[in-house]
Amino acid sequence: MEKEKLTPRKITKLLDSDSDDDEGPTDLSAESEVFDSDKDPDLRPINEDRRIYQSSRLFELKYQRQLEPDQIAGSSTGAVEYESDEYSEPTTKKQIENQEDVKPSSRLHKWTPTTPEEMRKFVALVGYMGLVKYLSLQDYWSKSPLYDNTLVRNAMSRNRFEILLRMWHFADYYEKGNNRLHKIENLMNMCIERFKEAYTPGNKICVDESMIAWKGRLVFRQYNPRKRHRYGIKLYKLCASKENTWTFSVYIGQDRSENDWSTSENVICKLLGGLLDNGTTPAPGGLMGEGRTLITDNWYTSVPLVVGLLEHKAHLIGTVRIDRKYLPPEVSTKLKKTHGDSVIRETAEGIVFLKWKDKRDVPLLSTVHTNEYVEVTSKRGKVTQKPKDVMLYNEEKFSIDMSDQMATYGTALRRGTKWYRKLAVEIVWGMVVVNAHFLYVENSGTKMPIKKFRESIILSLLKYEVETPRRSVGRPTHRLIDCLRGDPPKKTRGRCRSCYEAKGRSGVQGPDGKISKAKQVFTICDTCEGRPFMCRTCFNNHV
Repeated sequence: MEKEKLTPRKITKLLDSDSDDDEGPTDLSAESEVFDSDKDPDLRPINEDRRIYQSSRLFELKYQRQLEPDQIAGSSTGAVEYESDEYSEPTTKKQIENQEDVKPSSRLHKWTPTTPEEMRKFVALVGYMGLVKYLSLQDYWSKSPLYDNTLVRNAMSRNRFEILLRMWHFADYYEKGNNRLHKIENLMNMCIERFKEAYTPGNKICVDESMIAWKGRLVFRQYNPRKRHRYGIKLYKLCASKENTWTFSVYIGQDRSENDWSTSENVICKLLGGLLDNGTTPAPGGLMGEGRTLITDNWYTSVPLVVGLLEHKAHLIGTVRIDRKYLPPEVSTKLKKTHGDSVIRETAEGIVFLKWKDKRDVPLLSTVHTNEYVEVTSKRGKVTQKPKDVMLYNEEKFSIDMSDQMATYGTALRRGTKWYRKLAVEIVWGMVVVNAHFLYVENSGTKMPIKKFRESIILSLLKYEVETPRRSVGRPTHRLIDCLRGDPPKKTRGRCRSCYEAKGRSGVQGPDGKISKAKQVFTICDTCEGRPFMCRTCFNNHV
């Protein structure tokens, strides 16, 4: 009997029918990035009655409240505590009753419900292990002189930390359903809600993707050879300013929604919080309808997306792939090898296609600027002309890269067998801490390094007071300094007081018959009363 041939459609159905993400097949659910090769020489017909909405509103950064270190992890410890207890009880009972590798000395027999205070210490220790890295988890509790760490041992025992790490859960164990993100969705929604409450984006927003390293078995694991971590969990992030992340989503497989939008366009709709279909209105709390400008790379940018954004009073600047539909025929024009050569085409609605020659051809779509150029001076002093769209794209696109870079400083990610636990660590000690650091710097005006900020959060969660060295109470320390007087201050010379008291005004005759008088010096003792003149010899004898 011949075996049934597996087609891509049947493989997709098998992936969708799998209810357990952790024990899914090892095949990757790759996104479809195949575009139609048929080029339409004409632009997509657009109704001439449509107009670009230029918002006259001046966007300002609104900080509704500042995140304190206690609020970063403290707000989530209550939910984590409850779900950890709910998960641990059926797990321990089932394993003990069925005798599934549960030894009499197993720590599962000693499980006790946790508390918010204990979970704060647990989360703090997870963050601390990102700052101070040991090869093994057990080394943090080692009493060896090479690894002696009293802070971790005083905070929590090793057995208690490991059992909390094993039972660390973020959702109800029994309410699983078909949602692939059910194990982490509660924490994600809570963090996104806090992000939106704490900060209101300005006029420029940026969308890009990020990767969390993961080589375990997972249905929606991704493979991207161009990334540093080739295998991992892909995140879509919307950054509002610098390193601040306003919202994010996790890629769980190809979107099979009923609309005609591509995967990248549906990602934009979800992150912006509004639908782009004709006749629909933006969702409450979204960023549509306020004249904001979206910065995207060539995977997201397309002419239908630009038209949909214009209908909802939003703009776009982004690089575009030359095989996209509805682009002008000039997309295939070969530019000269000279720097600065360009081709520009614009529709009546203000959609601009720009192809500019830098070290290579740079194709862009924009609804903000036309053919404006600005002068740019290089590091070597060479003045060149650059399109304004390219300058704005370069200035705003680095925000997501900066967010990922800041999250790597003292990252708490470690190897593990639970994908949702690794994703939770990245959210709490990655995005949440970076956002809180951004708000702290913007509100306080002080430049605190992200490492120092992490340290202050950990100490606050552990309620650990750093002892400041006390000044010794005793004889004051004397200092010998130069005597500066007058305006402007000048060095002033005078006779040493100790020498004058010993030798008097007329001096003392020595054995050789010479008269030795008090020395004239420029130094005084800054501690003694009256700040008298004093030479180095007398000062050493005096101290």
